[in-house]
Amino acid sequence: SYEELHGVDELIEETPQLVATSLKALDDELDRILLFSSKNDKLAAYCIAEQQNKDYVTDPSLRLCFLRADRFDPCKAARRIVAFFEGKLQYFGETLLTKRIQFEDLDSDDQACLKEGHMQVLPSRDRGGRAIFCDINMINDSSYKRPSNRLKAFLYMILTLALDDEENQKRGIVVVLMQLGHVNPTEVNRELAKESPRILKWVPIRLSGLHFCMDDPFLSILARITLVGSPPDIRARHRLHIGARTEIKYSLMTYGIPVDLLPLSDQGDIIKKTNHNRWIARHKSKESSLYRIGSNTFSGIVIDLPTRQDILIGKGKPFQEHFGNVKLRALVDDHLEEYNTTKRGSKGDVINKVLDSVKSSGSRFLGKQNHNDNDDDDNNNNNNGWWWVEVSDTQATEKVSKTFLSACAKSKRTTADHKDTSNRSTITSSTRQQQQQQQGSSGPSP
Repeated sequence: SYEELHGVDELIEETPQLVATSLKALDDELDRILLFSSKNDKLAAYCIAEQQNKDYVTDPSLRLCFLRADRFDPCKAARRIVAFFEGKLQYFGETLLTKRIQFEDLDSDDQACLKEGHMQVLPSRDRGGRAIFCDINMINDSSYKRPSNRLKAFLYMILTLALDDEENQKRGIVVVLMQLGHVNPTEVNRELAKESPRILKWVPIRLSGLHFCMDDPFLSILARITLVGSPPDIRARHRLHIGARTEIKYSLMTYGIPVDLLPLSDQGDIIKKTNHNRWIARHKSKESSLYRIGSNTFSGIVIDLPTRQDILIGKGKPFQEHFGNVKLRALVDDHLEEYNTTKRGSKGDVINKVLDSVKSSGSRFLGKQNHNDNDDDDNNNNNNGWWWVEVSDTQATEKVSKTFLSACAKSKRTTADHKDTSNRSTITSSTRQQQQQQQGSSGPSP
């Protein structure tokens, strides 16, 4: 749990044999549960789902989500699947039990709560490559009429993270709960405090880290009380961050959280919604496409959150500092001497060698693709989202080529600066010697 909290745990190697044997073990465990617990009310939702659409319930890709959430423990995954259908029935009813939950499935109050931005997915992953879900000021959140509005909006976002992205399934997600300012204890909604941790127990994704951030020490008592009723694995992966906003940010940074992307103003009193509006626009556009083709799953051609290993094509500091881009520059530096000593007509061979090395490691070259969701009632220039897409081989080759050119220019500047420094040092030394000679020749005669 310590390693996972810090994002330094090792991923399970998903060999074809492991996946096949785990899916078989999961099937057997579900059969065993159904056989020996036939009168259990908690199985009712699972049985209804099987009757509605058995292909959905037994879909290997869906079941693999649950196995990944429980690190390929078939017993835990089976219990999570049964609880998943029970929870889905509770919040969305029989009609959506075997269907993908989309934005349009939320009622107007659920949507209004979601759009307020108290719950957001950060536009970048943490140091360990996990997606980050941020919940701001839940206690004094006035964006919902009923607790169920907030819980359903929460479920929509978590299920979207879980089912759309294989990287999230493998690495889990990190949740950051920020409660800033003084709060009256009577304002705490008991249903939200009770149900939110329970939901994390049955959604098909693992909670890799939970960070409680607050500037009121009294709230730490409430946080610990809330954790008492949480599953043991959640309690083991939590951290409390108490102090001024600056102290909280520095503390989160030690866990690899990109604090500059937290959607709060410097004073902490205004929630920024630009990235959140884009997130909603992107997923509404995607869901509209799924509806047109009548599918429950997304092809994955477009990417919401790049992995750490991906190489991003674009200008600016965020692109340059992305881990994959830094890794590419290091790889280019390793081949720079070979590139410089290769004839002009053969430099493409060195570029292709680096390109093949990058791709063989699983990294992708990604660029932004804009879209405009005309069906969005709130559609405007600020809400137009964009996806990351894998670029063509030509664009990837161009990126590597430009990286080599930049490395060559940097190397020449470094050499020139070194020569300039060396020349200045030589001139300074020569001048000093001349001065000493002059002083010696103009000194008093013996």
